[in-house]
Amino acid sequence: MSLTYIFPIAANIIGSIKLGEFSFVISLLKNSAMTEDSKGLNFIEQIIEEDLSASYEASDLRFRFPPEPNGFLHIGHVKAICLNFGLGKKYNAPVNLRFDDTNPTKEETIYVEGIKRDIQWLGFEWDQVVFASDYFDQL
Repeated sequence: MSLTYIFPIAANIIGSIKLGEFSFVISLLKNSAMTEDSKGLNFIEQIIEEDLSASYEASDLRFRFPPEPNGFLHIGHVKAICLNFGLGKKYNAPVNLRFDDTNPTKEETIYVEGIKRDIQWLGFEWDQVVFASDYFDQL
């Protein structure tokens, strides 16, 4: 059995998740006025393309996924994971896993390891793992 959830936000499949016998596809419906030929870049890609056409070098691109390690990931995180890692793949740029560990009373190693495992399970690999707390003296 397969279940498909469609979220009406954009025009492309963002990602899919398979949980046992269930499959979840995060897909966004097309605006009825759009055709395949007129489908353009999303607003983030437009900004990136403008920067690249101005003076920014593609080799300088970096992306990140910044979870807060105070709980396990949920379905809402998948959109951000697929967006950030998808941009990294599209632009052949590294994606860092940057833990926003700014609330030490709620954060635990079990959540860090769980987040890493879930991202890998979704089929993504990060370039570096960094923690915001490593940079507290610079913030």
